[in-house]
Amino acid sequence: MTFDLEGVATTAHEPTETQAVAAPLLAICGTAGPHAADLRVAIELGLSDEGTSARTFYYNDQRSGRRAQEVASEIAASGTKYVVGHFSTPAALAASRIYGDRGIVFLAPGTSAPDLCTSVSTTTVQLFGTDDEQLECLARAAIELGRSILLLSQTGTYGARLAAGLVPRLAPCCRKLTALYFNEEPPGRLPVAVEARDVLLILGPHDFAARLFTGALSAVALGEILMSDDCFTPSLFRESDLASRCSVAFLEKQSGMLIDRQVTELRHRARRLLGRSAGPYFETSYLAARALAVAWREVGSDDPLAVLRYILGNAWQSPFGLLSFSENRRLKGYRWKMIPARAIAER
Repeated sequence: MTFDLEGVATTAHEPTETQAVAAPLLAICGTAGPHAADLRVAIELGLSDEGTSARTFYYNDQRSGRRAQEVASEIAASGTKYVVGHFSTPAALAASRIYGDRGIVFLAPGTSAPDLCTSVSTTTVQLFGTDDEQLECLARAAIELGRSILLLSQTGTYGARLAAGLVPRLAPCCRKLTALYFNEEPPGRLPVAVEARDVLLILGPHDFAARLFTGALSAVALGEILMSDDCFTPSLFRESDLASRCSVAFLEKQSGMLIDRQVTELRHRARRLLGRSAGPYFETSYLAARALAVAWREVGSDDPLAVLRYILGNAWQSPFGLLSFSENRRLKGYRWKMIPARAIAER
């Protein structure tokens, strides 16, 4: 399978003529960039390791709720009954309701919205932790440092949702708290002074963080940096000194196995395909593909609700613990922790 990593049009991976007779349709949804490339490689490896084929189609949701609704409607019209992706919270929330209405199983390996799995999104499975847990992880880390905090977030993203919860949590506990909210393009210079002893808290997508580091923060003496999970990609830090001072809220690694594969071996294979280290959502995306493939083998792919019940009814070995699902289809068995950026890039 080969990918046009920068393409915005829908792309497809067609199996051989023999495989096409029985192979289920699988939609992969994301946005052109590193997370989408990681997702597609994880799907490829996951299906391959189960000896399973699928007719996979990629859709760019543009991190937009409106576009995600259009994508979900296109997927439903095509007869596809299985979806993996939608890392953006607005996109995942908008699409999940349509998938629920149309009986389409939606596995979300990188969306942390607490309200993703509801009574109107009954076929959505959240294969990741939630924002309220991440918020508490970030708050504890910031409070323990006991310094002035400068919070930078991007409006219209889940980073802004995190910020809305963090500000009242941090304000009574910090010497000084300054919160700045930017639109898609942050300014070339911050409107406030930044001192090396300040704690910098960045909340938003990875491209927002990248623009900050190459723009407004490029000439600033930075101290401790705390980031939300979506900010991080392994290619974000070109300077090792910067990476050594940055920690990311992420699921804590508890073992080296993912179902029946060594994580280090999986990431080595991903590196060969990507030409770089895979990002932080690689393992959960791979798990989504393997879980689907196992369910297809055990109960077939014709009945998506039977597939959904199988996935929810089993526990899955992962680097973040033995994961199972709650009654509302949320993941259980993991812990959030502030992890050094360098450690995430190397694992």
